[in-house]
Amino acid sequence: MFKKVLRSEKNCLNCGHETAERYCPNCGQENVQPKLPIGDLLKEFLKQLLDIDGKFYQTLQLLFTKPGLVAKEYTSGRRKTYTHPIRLFFVFGAVFLLVFNLMVDIDSVAHEQAVTEAVKKGINVNSPEFKPLLQVHMRTYHALFGSLVYIIILSVPLFAFFSRIFLRSKHRHYYVDHMIYAVYNYVVYFIPLTLIMLFYYFLDSDNPKDNKWGLLLFMVLLISHGTVAAKRFHDYGKFRSLIAGIFQFIFLTISIIIALIAVLSILLLINYFPLEATINFNK
Repeated sequence: MFKKVLRSEKNCLNCGHETAERYCPNCGQENVQPKLPIGDLLKEFLKQLLDIDGKFYQTLQLLFTKPGLVAKEYTSGRRKTYTHPIRLFFVFGAVFLLVFNLMVDIDSVAHEQAVTEAVKKGINVNSPEFKPLLQVHMRTYHALFGSLVYIIILSVPLFAFFSRIFLRSKHRHYYVDHMIYAVYNYVVYFIPLTLIMLFYYFLDSDNPKDNKWGLLLFMVLLISHGTVAAKRFHDYGKFRSLIAGIFQFIFLTISIIIALIAVLSILLLINYFPLEATINFNK
């Protein structure tokens, strides 16, 4: 590891305040030479991105070991102790999307669907009529999978909206409280879903039942986590917490469907792909 060299000058390069010690008393920046080695530059980037100072790991651990606690304390004002929910959301959301793009071969999926539709219509895959059909599916699937990030982001405020309407408690949570609760929940959803995708990728199985077991496992994890999180965040009883856990699974499903329809509508509005492609996709 490269050693940071302190500057002989005592003026802070960030704010200009006089710096008698290693760190500026005004802004906290370290008074070191501005030309950093590549190793320190990458280390600083990761530190800023992941907020690796102890509370990142603490926040992540509590999200799984004590569901609902981080959101409850964060909305109560104890925020310095935990990593910002949006930062966690984008970090693990980016990892999820990266793994998804690596695991899913969009061209293969589009080609498979095009072949299925060609068989139904009696079109030979080697005929000239198959090529435009394949192009339609390619463009449709690339548009949909490419819009996955927007679908996920749009579903979060929808999830919070349904929670605000249907999950009432004595604490009288505001909509922004439900947003924070939803964002932390999404972080929990990203991690097991990413691990399940990686597992099936390395399993390399063509058995459709394998994917069904993975989805069933994810659904059980989601409802179980939602039940415990609702009990702690809303101070519900056991039965009401279980109902809330099931409701949250329904909220997530409906939110993603609405977000998908909204994104499809926008793509159609800007004529990204023809209406026929969407109709064929939904058949």
